[in-house]
Amino acid sequence: MCSTILFRMLVFSAVLPGVFAIFEGSYACAEAPRVHFDMHPVIACRDVTPPEMQESRPDLRLVEVRFDVSALLLQGSEEDLLQFFYRWEVPSPDVLVADYWPKTKLASDQATNVTRETRAERSNHVGAAMTSPLDWPGKVTASGDMGQKTMDSSRYELVPQMTAVTASGTVQRGRGVYYKIRPCRSSTLEGARRFRIVLQAPASWRGGDAYLECTATGIDRGLVRSLDEQITCGQRRFVVSLYLEGDVEARQAALDFIAAETDLVHLLSSHRAELQRRSRFPWRQRLESLFVTARSPSTLLSVVSRDAADSPALPPEVQQAVVEYQAARDHLRLLSSGSNDESLH
Repeated sequence: MCSTILFRMLVFSAVLPGVFAIFEGSYACAEAPRVHFDMHPVIACRDVTPPEMQESRPDLRLVEVRFDVSALLLQGSEEDLLQFFYRWEVPSPDVLVADYWPKTKLASDQATNVTRETRAERSNHVGAAMTSPLDWPGKVTASGDMGQKTMDSSRYELVPQMTAVTASGTVQRGRGVYYKIRPCRSSTLEGARRFRIVLQAPASWRGGDAYLECTATGIDRGLVRSLDEQITCGQRRFVVSLYLEGDVEARQAALDFIAAETDLVHLLSSHRAELQRRSRFPWRQRLESLFVTARSPSTLLSVVSRDAADSPALPPEVQQAVVEYQAARDHLRLLSSGSNDESLH
C-alpha cells in the first residue's frame, strides 16, 4: 500500500511541472493585441461645389477631405480584435459635414441564401390476420390491408443573417463623423483605410483644423474563456491641418500649426521630470494623463493652453511654445472663417 502511494506521488511530481509548463506556454502565446495608429497631419482639400449650388448658395462651398488611417498590429492576433472606432470633429461652428464615406455596410459570412425544407407525413394503416387453430395437415390464413399515406413538403430560401461591418454617422450636431469598423472574412482591420468627408463651409473658407480620435477594442484572453476581458488595445488622437488645394498661404499656415504642435509635445516630454518635481504645479496630474497616450493635442489644448502660458510654474521655454502653438492655431482658424485680417499677412 505504501509503495503504491509513493509511486503515485513520484508520477504526479514528475508530470506536474510539464502541466504547468503547458499552461504557461499557452498563456504566454495568447498575448493581448496592441494596435498603433498613424496618419498624415496635413491634408489638402479639394473644392467640389457643384455649379447649381454656386448659383443658389454663393455664400457656401463644399470641400472634400480625403485621408488614410493606418493600423499596425504590434502584438497579439487579429482574431482578438473586436472593433476600430474613429471619431472626426471640426471645431469651427461655421463648418458642417455634408457627406461622408464609407457608409454603413452589412455583410454575412454565408455566401448564398439559406435553403430550408420542411416535411409533414400522415399515414393510416388497417390490417387483419387469422390462422386456423385446427390440427390437421393444412393451415388457413386470412389477412386484409387497407392504408392511406399523405406527404406535404415545402421549401424556401432565407436571406443570410447580416451584421454591420461598417457603421457610420454624424456627431456633434453635424460637425463630426464617427466610424465603427468590425472584422469580417472578406476584409482585414490591419492596414491603411481610406475615408472621405465633404464639408460645407463658407465660400471664403481657405483652411482650418480638425481632430481625429482612433480607438481599438480587443480581447485579453485568460486561461479559460470565462476569464476573457474586453480591453482598449490601442488609442491615439491626432490634430489635423486642412487647407484649400492650391492656396500657398493656407498650406504654410497648416504646416506651421503642425510644427508648433509637434514642438510643444516634444518640449513637454523633455520637461516631464521637472514638471513632476514642482509640487505646486496645478496641472501635474493632468499632464501625466496626457503622456499616457502619445500626442493628444485636444487634451493638450484644454490642459496647457487655457491658462498655462502665463503660469510661472511652467519653464519659460514651455510658456513660449504654448504661445506659439496658440498663435499658429488662431492663424489657421481665421482662415477657416475666411477672415481677411491684415495680421495674417
